Amino acid sequence: MLADLLGGYFYFAPLTFVVKGIEGYLAGRVMERKPFGSDLKNIILSVTTGAIVLAAGYFLGEAFILKLFVKSFGYAAALAELPLNILQGAISAVVACLIAVILKKTGVDRYI
Repeated sequence: MLADLLGGYFYFAPLTFVVKGIEGYLAGRVMERKPFGSDLKNIILSVTTGAIVLAAGYFLGEAFILKLFVKSFGYAAALAELPLNILQGAISAVVACLIAVILKKTGVDRYI
């Protein structure tokens, strides 16, 4: 959200705030429930959930909400942005997975 504000994309900031909040909440809930026995599988499922929420949230926000404030948004613009949002989610998922595995291996995750 801060990047949106500093980059001059003020209209994206509220959408980013909501999408990232939901993304973090759901990824955390998945990890908390531990649906698989393996920590690595849980981490992968958690970050994948976050990536899907990111892409879907931005798609829905651009298609239906931002078009109310900025005329250039709408379904076509959201569809055009979808591959970039999927890429953003995938890269974020890989980075988050690496960080989570490192935190697990060092034992720092017990204090977070």
